[in-house]
Amino acid sequence: MADPARKRPASWESDGAAAKKPKDAQQSTSSGSLNPAELDRLRREVAARAAMLKAAASRTPSAVPTPAPVPQPDPRPPPSRFRLEETRLKVQQALQNVQMSSTGATPRPFLSERPRGAGLKIDLPPELLNTPSSSTGFRRYNTPLLPPSAFATVKANMRVPEKPVRKETKPEKPGKPGGGAQGEKAKNPYLEPALIQAVGKTREARPLKFVQPGKYVQIAKQVRAQEMLEMLKKQIEATVKKTGMDVELDLVSDHALRIERPPDAEWWDTQLLETGSYEDVTTRKLVLEGDDCIITNLIQHPIPVQPPAEPGQPPPKPVMLTEKERKKLRRQRRAEALKEKQEKIRLGLLPPEQPKVKISNLMRVLGAEAVQDPTKIEQQVRAQIAQRLASHKRHNESMKLTDEQKKQKKRNKLMEDTSKVVQVAVFRVKNLSHPLHRNKIDFNAQQNFLTGVAILHEGLNLVVVEGGPKAIRRYKKLMLRRINWSDATAADNDEVGEGPSSKDCVQVWEGEVQRRFFDNFRFKKCDSDTSAKQFLEKFGAPHYWEAARNYSDVV
Repeated sequence: MADPARKRPASWESDGAAAKKPKDAQQSTSSGSLNPAELDRLRREVAARAAMLKAAASRTPSAVPTPAPVPQPDPRPPPSRFRLEETRLKVQQALQNVQMSSTGATPRPFLSERPRGAGLKIDLPPELLNTPSSSTGFRRYNTPLLPPSAFATVKANMRVPEKPVRKETKPEKPGKPGGGAQGEKAKNPYLEPALIQAVGKTREARPLKFVQPGKYVQIAKQVRAQEMLEMLKKQIEATVKKTGMDVELDLVSDHALRIERPPDAEWWDTQLLETGSYEDVTTRKLVLEGDDCIITNLIQHPIPVQPPAEPGQPPPKPVMLTEKERKKLRRQRRAEALKEKQEKIRLGLLPPEQPKVKISNLMRVLGAEAVQDPTKIEQQVRAQIAQRLASHKRHNESMKLTDEQKKQKKRNKLMEDTSKVVQVAVFRVKNLSHPLHRNKIDFNAQQNFLTGVAILHEGLNLVVVEGGPKAIRRYKKLMLRRINWSDATAADNDEVGEGPSSKDCVQVWEGEVQRRFFDNFRFKKCDSDTSAKQFLEKFGAPHYWEAARNYSDVV
């Protein structure tokens, strides 16, 4: 094992190791196990180090003698720490220099270029210098740690060179003296005209040009019309080529819009004209008789043409279900709704429902909570029951119809669709003198949304009503069964009568028409048959009066 006293000191300890060691330690070391040759070598090294320190002290500006160093442990870090610190400082200084050079400021010198002895007036270790040390003889740190960079090492710090803006100007007129390339060549005979670049003037600001509304719409319409015209032209050209005619079509010029001269006679009239001209009509030269004439005593029936679409089948009538079937359908419908609601709760679309707690299932639903504080749980359950009852009443109130909605519902129930077919009933009444009978006829017609007229005539009273099938059926019951026409004095008790006579009110006709003839129901008093017919002719229904007048069963 090597003797630690003969071990060569480290390079970073060579500067102040001898100065920090006390003399008695050196004497004890020299008087130890070292031989005289080793002692002489150590003395020479110590003398060399002392000379180097003196030379460094002479370079400092201060002439104040430094006190003798107090022996203490060396606080300097190892050389690797020096290298990392010096590298970091140099990189930071290089980046600052690049930024300062871009702004125009004077860059700061690197650490190796700064004057020695500044700051704490302590020289850098020889390992961190760019020049080799003459005392230690080590060549490991002779090369600079980070050479100075003349350009930006980070792409973000690189300056993008600005492109020169070329200003273009209008070239001068050749007739102008001294203008253009000839004038420049006259001034400078050595100038090449091809190398002269035209320098333009600055671009002037253009005023705003607003687009009028509908401009591009008109342009689009013109383009579409042009495209349609081209497409039609191509189609016509293709058709012409198929027929073997190779003619260039002109669909735009005025010659292409020529209108042919009408013929002298239409083809359906040529067989009736001798010369084939309409002048035969004025000269009476017509072919109206003979074997060659197309006019005969026969009737030509037109061929029936089927409609483009047959009317669809009437919708099937709903099947009347029994009570058991209705309950089954309701049960299935409610099960599907409950399943859909559970799916939404499972997906998080709806909040989960609270358990429906009642007094009867209190212990079964809550369990241990009801045992701990039964009074409190009972109050909560009763509050939930009251809340459910209140929500039920609110729902019923919201679903209840208002007075206007009730009237509309009843009106919709009585009204029927008469857009396709209208049912008509015609009655002949012997006597309509009692006001109660007239009131019932009018009031029931309005209630059932029937239109028509009641003509009052001595010996013949006509009642015509138009509407839906159900309304006509109800009105027939009124006219033929409910009203007692036999006794006008007992009209107040018409509902209890034995029934009308077969000759007091009869139904003349019942059928279907395409549209309504009347707008509302009204009463009209007519003194004669002529006035009654004239009144019905206004509505296009005089035939109703004729049918009632010619009814044979009426006495």
